[in-house]
Amino acid sequence: MHVAAPVAAGLVAGAAFIAVFAIWADEPPIYRIASMKGQAVTIPEGASAAEANFEPATASIEAGDFVLWENKEVVAVNIVIEPACEPSQGYSANVTPSGTEKLVGPGESFGCTFGKAGEYHVHTEPWPWMLGTVSVSP
Repeated sequence: MHVAAPVAAGLVAGAAFIAVFAIWADEPPIYRIASMKGQAVTIPEGASAAEANFEPATASIEAGDFVLWENKEVVAVNIVIEPACEPSQGYSANVTPSGTEKLVGPGESFGCTFGKAGEYHVHTEPWPWMLGTVSVSP
């Protein structure tokens, strides 16, 4: 029995798989998970200018939903959320022990789940003029 052909085919398929994902490494595809609901908020390029703000400035969601902040600026920004939220799965790395801050690099995102109704205040460091609100309804 010859196993060389299936092994070779498997190696070629594996190499093709790796090549495709290597191409996507800079901009990985985004998949919507049906069981998760949320809203995206952008930190726009040029956020270091005093007139810049989150887009949109207010995110309105329901308890249990998440907000995904996307950093389109060319430098890292520290997102500060008070009171603290629960970092969404896969986004907990580099969150401060208090759970209120997350450093987000250029082109990166940070997701946070808001389990309790209320108003959450958001700002960035080093740009205190960037002020936002997450309004969570029950």
